[in-house]
Amino acid sequence: MSTAGKVLVVLVLISTLVWIVLASKVAVINANGAQMVAKLEDDLAKLETTTAQNRQNLRSLKDQIAHTQIEMDQGMAVIRSRVAEIEKAKSTMLEIASRAKHQVETVSATGEAARVTLDQRKAEHSAEQTALNSLQNEVKQLQAEHEQLTSRVAELRDQFKSTLTENRAKVQNMLKAPSAGRTISRPAQSRN
Repeated sequence: MSTAGKVLVVLVLISTLVWIVLASKVAVINANGAQMVAKLEDDLAKLETTTAQNRQNLRSLKDQIAHTQIEMDQGMAVIRSRVAEIEKAKSTMLEIASRAKHQVETVSATGEAARVTLDQRKAEHSAEQTALNSLQNEVKQLQAEHEQLTSRVAELRDQFKSTLTENRAKVQNMLKAPSAGRTISRPAQSRN
C-alpha cells in the first residue's frame, strides 16, 4: 500500500470515527430532542389545560364581575333613590321651616302691631279718662252752680210772690179806699 492509500485509510478511519462520534452525538441530541419534544408537548398540554382552566376562571371572574356590577348598580340605584327621597324630605322640611319662619315673623309682626295698637288704645283710654274726669268735675261744678242758681231762683220767686201778693193787696186796698188826694207809694225793690 502506498502512502497515499495509507493516508486515505487513516483519513477514512478518522472520518468514520468522527462520523460515529457525530452520529452518536446526533443520536444523543435526537434522544434529548425527543425527550425535550415530549417534555414540551407535555408542557404544551399542561399549558393548554391551564389556559383552558384560566379561560374558564376568566369567564367565571367576568361573570362574577358582571354580577357584582349589576348588584352594585342595583345598590347604587337603591342608594340614589334613598338619597333622592332624603333630598325630597330635606327640601320639604326646609320649605316647612321657611313657612313656619314666615308665619312666626307674621305673628311677631302682628303681635308687635297689636302691642302698638294696645299702647295707643291705652294712651287714648287714659286721655279719654282724663277728659272724662275733667268733664265730670265740670259737671259737678255746673251742678253746684245749678243748685245755687235754682235756690236763688226759688228765693227770687218766693220774694216775687210775696211782693206780688203785697202789691195786689195794696192795689186792692187802694181800690177800696177813696181816691181823695192820696199818693200811691211804691214799695222799694231789692236788687240782689
